[in-house]
Amino acid sequence: MDCLKLEILEKNDSLKVTFRAKTTAFLGDLDYYPFGSILPGRSFNASEYKFGFQGQLKDDEIAEVTGAHLNYKFREYDSRIGRMWSIDPLTAKYPWNSPYAFSENRVIDGVELEGLEVFLINGYLGLGPNTPTQAEMEKYWNSKIDFQGIVSNYFNETDVRYKSGHRSSTNGTPNSLPSLRVNDGFTETLNSLKSGKLVLNNKIPITIVGHSQGNAYGIGVVLAIRTFENDFNKSIKAGEEKLNTSINFVMLAVFQSDSPLFSFLSKLNVNAIQFTYGNDLPDVGKVKGVSDANPNNLNYAIDGKKSSSLKAHSAVIDNSKAINKVIEKDSKEGIFIKK
Repeated sequence: MDCLKLEILEKNDSLKVTFRAKTTAFLGDLDYYPFGSILPGRSFNASEYKFGFQGQLKDDEIAEVTGAHLNYKFREYDSRIGRMWSIDPLTAKYPWNSPYAFSENRVIDGVELEGLEVFLINGYLGLGPNTPTQAEMEKYWNSKIDFQGIVSNYFNETDVRYKSGHRSSTNGTPNSLPSLRVNDGFTETLNSLKSGKLVLNNKIPITIVGHSQGNAYGIGVVLAIRTFENDFNKSIKAGEEKLNTSINFVMLAVFQSDSPLFSFLSKLNVNAIQFTYGNDLPDVGKVKGVSDANPNNLNYAIDGKKSSSLKAHSAVIDNSKAINKVIEKDSKEGIFIKK
């Protein structure tokens, strides 16, 4: 299997894509009927591999037939009849669809939606040089306020993915170049899209919230989505629906905002709002061309006194004022696309 490597050359904004060979073990091979039942005589080690159709976890104990029962995030699925066991939680929004339908009955070019549409991407603040755990990433955002809850409620989302953008997987160090963090976001997201772990659909937007160094990783996420869409749209027949996912981007205290990599946003059809306090760290600034929820560069103050730069940097996630200003601006101008 080949591994895709994306190199972004910061000085001239150019992109270089190369392939690197990597040896992997062959665990098995599964062929499917259109709705996901495993084809007899066309599969190898079907019962040994724990994942089935569309990369979902098999539960062979329920149906006692290999690959007949699949666990999607919010519902159970029976591939023998092509129907879910429970109704779609978004039934009220799509009255023309059967509430038990699988992938809108589009089993060739469609993938069942799972609702994984929010990314919270942290920066370095308070984290060490190692890759943070899930608990550490959740604490990063929610130690002072229920930041996840605020975002989930406003965007009507049911689930959140935590990602870390504070260190480079290339050299393993924090405070890396923006290009390395963009590369990480691009590679990890593109792999998720190709494997089916992340699913795109024109009806459901993707929301990205980045803080500090995490914003560069977020650019990589956007690039991966648009790259995947472009490849998909080239492969479909004339008249078939093209992928064009709505992407929201909340950009908080953007670290190294003067990097030319952030100029890609204007070319990628992203709905973005930024917020940075005027007394934030010296390397933190604003991205040109992105709607600003703090256009007057107000400082972060405690008891009426201007705070330190570090406290201003953390205040955008530790205090609800910043995210509420972003929400207020969107409410007035309608920048974001919500479910």
